[in-house]
Amino acid sequence: MDDRPGFRAGPSNLAAYEPEELGPVAGLELLHLQGHVGLDTLSWSRLGARLTGYDFSLPALEVARGLASDLGRAATFVQGGLDRAPEVRGRQFDVVSTGKEALIWLPDLGRWAEVVAWLLRPGGRLYLIEFQRIVDIRAERSTVSEEDYLAGREVVYAVGGDYAVWDAVTQHNRTPNGSIRRGRW
Repeated sequence: MDDRPGFRAGPSNLAAYEPEELGPVAGLELLHLQGHVGLDTLSWSRLGARLTGYDFSLPALEVARGLASDLGRAATFVQGGLDRAPEVRGRQFDVVSTGKEALIWLPDLGRWAEVVAWLLRPGGRLYLIEFQRIVDIRAERSTVSEEDYLAGREVVYAVGGDYAVWDAVTQHNRTPNGSIRRGRW
């Protein structure tokens, strides 16, 4: 999921359909929300977009900044809470894109959408791809769901680290009950 060595050697972390769907981004100002360690963000930069990456995780953004520096890519990475995006509110963008597998973690999709609308220039575009690993809710070797994946529930992670930094020391390994919510579109 986080193949930084492969990314350094390869041209893009994007699926082939992403640049096809969004079209040319060269010269456009693109804000990539929930960009984590910057692989997708920097992929858009490789296609010529002027990039701002935005995430709540300072350690992830430090990785993204280091990767951008290693690759000689111009990109700005800003830390902040996604509910208000205060650090970038003075700007508007041609394109706002979001990370994959990210919306499920947002407590208020309506508020998120308001912020995204504010961040877009008139005529700007939201480019959104969202999916979740449905196998997490399926009964073994079955197509029957064992639980409502979107229902508010507490999630406890037994060990620290994450998929980006396996041995990272983490302090908050529990989500509050109800923090994962069904959104209204």
